[in-house]
Amino acid sequence: MFYFKKALEINPHHYLSEMNLGFILINMGEKEKGLEMIKQGVADSPSGSETIDDFPRYWLSIALKNVGKPEEAYEAIKSAVESRPYETKALYEAAFQAQVLGKFDEGLLFSQKLHKIVPNYEASRFIAGYCHQAMGENEKAIEEYKLAIKYTPDYAQTYANMGYAFKDLGRYEEAISYFERFLVFSPDNVGAKAALEFCRKKSRTTKVKPARP
Repeated sequence: MFYFKKALEINPHHYLSEMNLGFILINMGEKEKGLEMIKQGVADSPSGSETIDDFPRYWLSIALKNVGKPEEAYEAIKSAVESRPYETKALYEAAFQAQVLGKFDEGLLFSQKLHKIVPNYEASRFIAGYCHQAMGENEKAIEEYKLAIKYTPDYAQTYANMGYAFKDLGRYEEAISYFERFLVFSPDNVGAKAALEFCRKKSRTTKVKPARP
């Protein structure tokens, strides 16, 4: 903190010092004061920054999210994407925030833009699958989850969501497989255990052939 304050004594509009100091204040519990410092950093920042570390609008969104202002954070990340539409980390953050806010169509749009640049970024394929699933598009969700497993095989929740997608489609044998794989990661998950048992019962029922007259 000392050095950032010192930098601002020399240059009161040094935006990187303003933003770093703002995050320090937020972490110390002075949320509003820190947020105002970050907003001032955005106002003082030059255009044409080149790296994610030097991307004030992105970091403003992160700050707003951290202080519990998700709607404002989402507006900020959308603005960041508009200013730099090929910044993968910003696109991912926009997709993630849209998913959390239940804006699933927008989450898909950001995910699709991201995947035109890279095939996967962190859990981006899971986010795309989740958005499809939340919109009732289980077949499309499954295709995204398959890619999620390919790129991030240790992301446990993908297996559970695959199970629920297959369950909703009445494809119980496939659902069983994914619920079992999920329970390897999370053996005490009550919901997954109940869904697995349901699918096993349904699967046994559908396998029983009716008796001939």
